[in-house]
Amino acid sequence: MLTACYVIGVLMIGLALIWILKGFVVSSTAELTEIDVIAFRNVLSLEDNHVLRQRLTEGEYRRLKRARVRAVQEYMKGIARNCAATIAVLRTRVPENSPSAQRELSSLVKEALRIRLLCLGFWFALWVEFLFPNLEIRPMRIAGGYERLHSAAERCLRSGQAPSPAL
Repeated sequence: MLTACYVIGVLMIGLALIWILKGFVVSSTAELTEIDVIAFRNVLSLEDNHVLRQRLTEGEYRRLKRARVRAVQEYMKGIARNCAATIAVLRTRVPENSPSAQRELSSLVKEALRIRLLCLGFWFALWVEFLFPNLEIRPMRIAGGYERLHSAAERCLRSGQAPSPAL
């Protein structure tokens, strides 16, 4: 049993590393996935879950809860892909003659990588919630962090200059 847990852990770490490193080879022409942050927040809503639990039978609730968990996982994958594309694009935009712009772009890249890692962790954790629908795992901070990252990167790419430190 201990060996099986060890093998599964090593596989998860290996997959995580591959997933993270994939973000460094995304081309700078990669398209962003459209993320509806309002819908993402609605799927994460604890109040909605409580209302659904009260109004639905146990079987219906479990089916719907699992569908909602899978939707959250899909949002996580989209956000992670967008972070990888943002990292690739921002790395091509670093002006060599401006140390302050390099620092600001570097902080955006670090934030994108942090959000990508959080998405990975929550994606795995949400499988536990999928198996046990009574758990409540809510990655709410990712939505806010992604919104800030997205708007700062958008400003940076629109202006062709380094972003103001919005993170």
